[in-house]
Amino acid sequence: MGPSGSGKSTLLHCLAGIVRPDAGTVTYDGRDLTAMGDAARSALRRGDFGFVFQFGQLVPELTCVENVALPLRLNGERREAAEARAVEWLERLEATGVAGKRPGEISGGQGWGSPQAIKA
Repeated sequence: MGPSGSGKSTLLHCLAGIVRPDAGTVTYDGRDLTAMGDAARSALRRGDFGFVFQFGQLVPELTCVENVALPLRLNGERREAAEARAVEWLERLEATGVAGKRPGEISGGQGWGSPQAIKA
């Protein structure tokens, strides 16, 4: 937590290997992210990390479940299996009501856990 501009997002981006820190190293599971190439860091993000970005980052043409499954698909998982795992995560987050909707059809501040949001 901190005021706007204090570096919260920058810290998360460094920890995820999205950007390199100006100094020091970031180590995850015994690996130095700052020494890894772009492809290796991308593979790590697809396989080990999960993100819920505050703005954008969703493919507007895909449904929410397809967007959640996209990193799994990029990692080589078959569509059916990836979407089944995505639905499991949406269920855990009480967000199944948005599964079939496209990002433009839902509100950024929508209360996914509310009874109105999880009606199928």
